Order: sequence, then C-alpha cells, then structure tokens
Amino acid sequence: MFLLLAMAYDRYVAICKPLRYTVLVNRTVCHVLVGASWGGGFLQGIIVFALTIKLPFCGLSILDSFFCDVRQLAKLTCTNTQWNF
Repeated sequence: MFLLLAMAYDRYVAICKPLRYTVLVNRTVCHVLVGASWGGGFLQGIIVFALTIKLPFCGLSILDSFFCDVRQLAKLTCTNTQWNF
C-alpha cells in the first residue's frame, strides 16, 4: 500500500507537472518515499504481529488456505477477536 502511494505520487507529478518533474521528484524525495514505504510496512507488520501473538490458540491448527493470513489465524483462536481485527 505504501509503495503504491509513492508510485502514484510519482505518476501524478510526471503526468500533471512534466516540466517540473526533476525539481519535484529529486533524489531526496525518492529516498523519503522509499524510507516511508519501508518504515510504514515495518510498523504495520509489527502492529499485526503484536496483536496476533497475544491471542490464545486452541483446537486444530489447520488453515483453510496455503497462505497464512491474519484472518486465517483469527479463525484458530479461542477468544473473541472483534476488537483485534
């Protein structure tokens, strides 16, 4: 999501302000956009991990799909996950 936002900003500037592109999207702006993408993704991952690690798991540990998604893990818990997700 964060990377798509950075790409959308880049395309917006390239299409709407093509003559000012090199001024508006310089090396510093690219570094900030990449850093924000990495930082935002890392922060979001840590928050999801912290919310998931607290949940008590019981019963069968069989997931419905191959990909271990947060919603799939929420189905395996013994408690109400309404406030977590």
